[in-house]
Amino acid sequence: MRLIRDKTSGELQAVASLDGYDLDLFDDLGEVPAGVDPMLARVDDEGAIVEDLALLWTALRARRDGLLYVTDGTQAMDRPEEYRAAWASYRQALRDLPDEGGDPRAIDWPVPPDVDELARMQAGFSSAAGGVA
Repeated sequence: MRLIRDKTSGELQAVASLDGYDLDLFDDLGEVPAGVDPMLARVDDEGAIVEDLALLWTALRARRDGLLYVTDGTQAMDRPEEYRAAWASYRQALRDLPDEGGDPRAIDWPVPPDVDELARMQAGFSSAAGGVA
């Protein structure tokens, strides 16, 4: 994969090949290094191609917030106390995840008390939201 920059907009793109690209319109910034996700590639102040960890942290927070949202109903007062307590522990563990710092790929995600039930909650939210989860 190579990283190119649109000379007009400055937008970065990861491409498999330069074939078909007019290099009068794009700057070839070089090969994306092994271990760098091309979709998260950016150029640092020294001109090196690196992974943008800020994007990963944003995705992590969005995933955490989505899991908290779809599990809100587990805290309804008409649920059994032990059920609410188990899900409350899971939800607290989600809240305790770091917001930034370190490597977001190394996050140890908490395990829900009932993985199958969480999948049903997510599927129900997705269909209720018109397929957007």
